[in-house]
Amino acid sequence: MEQITLRPSAAARWIACPASVQLSARMPKGESGAAAQRGTAIHSLSESCFLTSSAPEEWLGIDVEGVKMDEDAITYARKHLDYIETEELRLGNVFVEQFVTAYESPAVKVAGTADVLGWSDDTGEFIIGDLKTGRGYVDADSDQMRIYALGGMRLAKKQFKTVTMTIVQPMHGVNRSHTMTVPDLLRWEAQTLIPAIQAAMATTAEAVPSEAACQWCPAKAICPAHIEPFNIMSVAQEPPALSDEQLTSFLDNISKVEGFIKALETYATKRIADGASLRGWQMGPKKSTRKWTDEQETALALHEAGLTSMQIYPKEIISPAVAEKLLGDKTVTETLTSKVSSGLTLCRSYGIGE
Repeated sequence: MEQITLRPSAAARWIACPASVQLSARMPKGESGAAAQRGTAIHSLSESCFLTSSAPEEWLGIDVEGVKMDEDAITYARKHLDYIETEELRLGNVFVEQFVTAYESPAVKVAGTADVLGWSDDTGEFIIGDLKTGRGYVDADSDQMRIYALGGMRLAKKQFKTVTMTIVQPMHGVNRSHTMTVPDLLRWEAQTLIPAIQAAMATTAEAVPSEAACQWCPAKAICPAHIEPFNIMSVAQEPPALSDEQLTSFLDNISKVEGFIKALETYATKRIADGASLRGWQMGPKKSTRKWTDEQETALALHEAGLTSMQIYPKEIISPAVAEKLLGDKTVTETLTSKVSSGLTLCRSYGIGE
C-alpha cells in the first residue's frame, strides 16, 4: 500500500471529515490556480531575500517563477521578511521554508513545509510563522499551524515550554499571534489529531459535511454526503405541495447541492480536458461580451458623433474598499461610510425555534 501524505494546509478539511482523504485520492489532480502560483512565487522571493540579505523592492517588475512581482507582491514579501528578520534577531535560531514531519507510519505521513520556524535556547519558546497572500482571513490558532509546530519541535529535538504561532497577512493588517503551552498542544495531538489520522485511514469512515470540511474539498463530485441530498431534492414535489418540515429540510441542503453541482461541473470539465467523451456534452465558448477594438479611436469617433468627454469617460467616486487599500487603513473611512441593505433575502436563522 502506497503511503498517503496528509498536508497540514488541508488539515481543517481532513480533521473535520476524515473520509475526505480517501475520497480525494480518487480524484484527478488539477493544476494550481493563478492565486496559488502567485503565493508560491512571493514565498520564494521572501526566502531568496532572506538567504541573500537582499531587498524585495529590487524585484519590482521582475518575474519570479513565472509571476511578475507587482507592488502588492513586494509589500507581502517585505512584511514577511520583516517578521523573519525580527524573530531571527530575537531568538537566534530561525529557519525559512523548512520541511517538517509531525506524524509518520507505513500507511500515512503528516508533513509539509513551514514558512518560518525558530526557537530560543534560553526561554523554551518555539515559534511558527506563516505568510498568507490570499483574501480569506486565517486564524493564528489553526490546525495547520499546530501541525507545523509539532513537526518543527520534533525536528529541533529539544524541550519547549510554549509555542507562538503567527500569521503574516498584510491584506488584513498587522500580524496575528497565538501562544499556547506545549502540554496543551500535545493534548490536542492526542485527542484530535491522532484520532483524525486513524479515521482517515479507515475504509469505513463516513463523510461529515461542514463548511470547514467541504469548502475546498476536491471530492465533492463523488461524495455520498453531497450526492444524497441532490438525489432527494431532484425528485421532490412541486414547492406548494411540500410540508413545512420538508421545505425546511430542503433549504438546509441547498448549499450542499449547489456545492455538489459546481464540483460536478468542474470534475466533468477536467475529464473532458483529459480526453473523456461524455455523450451530449462538450467544451464550448463562454458567453461573449462586446469590447472596444481600439479605445482611442473609439473615443474620437464617439466625440465626433456628438458625445461629450464626460459622457465618454464618466467619473464616479472610488469605493470605500479602494480608498482603504490606497490609504492603508480604515481610520478615515470609518466615519464616512454606512451600511445600507438593498432589501430582504432568504437566510439561515440561528437561535430561533431551535
